[in-house]
Amino acid sequence: MQNGETNITIISAADLRSIVNNAVTKALRTESELRSKSDRFKWVTNDRAAELLGVSKRQLKYYRDQGYLPYSQLNRKIYFKLADLDNFLNQNYNGKNHE
Repeated sequence: MQNGETNITIISAADLRSIVNNAVTKALRTESELRSKSDRFKWVTNDRAAELLGVSKRQLKYYRDQGYLPYSQLNRKIYFKLADLDNFLNQNYNGKNHE
């Protein structure tokens, strides 16, 4: 551009929709990735961990006592990192298709 000239680009409605959809999809994907990364550093209570793993509190205590799951304890309350629960599930994934 020279001396105040303005360039105008004309695009079709379909191209505009495509540009907007791509931008929104990219933004949502980025936001989702950031959220999932930050969630991995969150802590959950013993009750919530048992619920997420689909096991009883007694079974969860067994996993703790055997050293299968790292945890933190403040006073009498037990906490687990979501990342540790995820790793535990991945380590025990057998990959078989149960029908």
